[in-house]
Amino acid sequence: MKEEPEIAEELQVIAEELQNSNSELWRANDDLSNLLTSISFPIIMVGRDLRIRRYSPAAEGALKVISGDVGRPISELTVHADLPDLAQLLREVIDTASPMERSVRDAEGRWYVAQVRPYETADHRIDGAILMLIDIDQITRRYEAQLRIAVTLQENFKHVLPEVAGLELAVVSVPAYRPELIGGDFHDVFELPNGLVLATIGDVAGKGVAAAGLTETVRAAARALALVSPEPEWILAGLNRLLLREAEHSQLVTALLIVLDAATGELVMASAAHPPAVHLGKDVCALIEPPYGPPLGAFETDYEARRLRLAPGEALVLYTDGATEARRDGELFGEQRLIHALCSATDRRPSALVKRLRDAVNSFSGELRDDMQILALRRGISDASDS
Repeated sequence: MKEEPEIAEELQVIAEELQNSNSELWRANDDLSNLLTSISFPIIMVGRDLRIRRYSPAAEGALKVISGDVGRPISELTVHADLPDLAQLLREVIDTASPMERSVRDAEGRWYVAQVRPYETADHRIDGAILMLIDIDQITRRYEAQLRIAVTLQENFKHVLPEVAGLELAVVSVPAYRPELIGGDFHDVFELPNGLVLATIGDVAGKGVAAAGLTETVRAAARALALVSPEPEWILAGLNRLLLREAEHSQLVTALLIVLDAATGELVMASAAHPPAVHLGKDVCALIEPPYGPPLGAFETDYEARRLRLAPGEALVLYTDGATEARRDGELFGEQRLIHALCSATDRRPSALVKRLRDAVNSFSGELRDDMQILALRRGISDASDS
């Protein structure tokens, strides 16, 4: 048996270890309390039983939590935010160990990001969940204002197609299914001297106000340059130099330009990294790819053109990448589906072609994540052979 002095010494060691452990526990508790006090956004911690364990002082204002709520089930708390399924959300995070996030508004209309994360112990057990509300009200309101401006710009920058002798024209513009996805797709048809017509379609990289505003800059500049020299490769080079000199415009722009003599059908096209047009005729239905040119605003370069003749009754269909890049379960609509939709058309009028392609893309994807514009033009034919 151990002597009493030995037992007393061991008890003293155990007592000191226990005191040290308690000190560490108190210190950790103090650290957590000070951390929660210093955090400026609302936090609520719950256990696996969904009872409130702790909360940050900021939660008293945004979530109306009081000290007497500690220990209460979260379902009994009247949360002053748009979280009617909070208890269910917390339970799902605990059961799946996967964080979740959503945007919510409080009773005063302020916007927050509600983040729910699993509470993990040192031995990697899920012992509850943590709810955090991050105030994004100013950012959200500024973003909404920019969206309203972008939508207004895009609506006001729509231009009615001109009536051109010997030429049939049609266009459809389909916006992305969410306003924040609105981008910088644009088109233009402009009559030039000597019976020439400039047809332009393009896409400004990016979304929102900057992209929507830059579309009009490019469109107007293309018209001005075309009046100087109706050569699409020269126009693209001029647009490229303009964007490179404008330091505030950092976006890249793709564009396809066509200059057509409606009387003879002689056509010249040049591209700045834009998807190729589709040529439809009695014995032809294929992509027409001009020599590749880089996007406008990338670097100083020259562009090349391709020439062909559009016979009476033949058509060209121009489009933005919102068509080919429309998705369904990660699969792209792609060029092959686009060609099939157009080549299988029995009605080759421009109005029918643009609607047919639009419907094919919408049927495939359901919802567009990018704007889509489709512009079709056809050399006129007699009523007797119209189809």
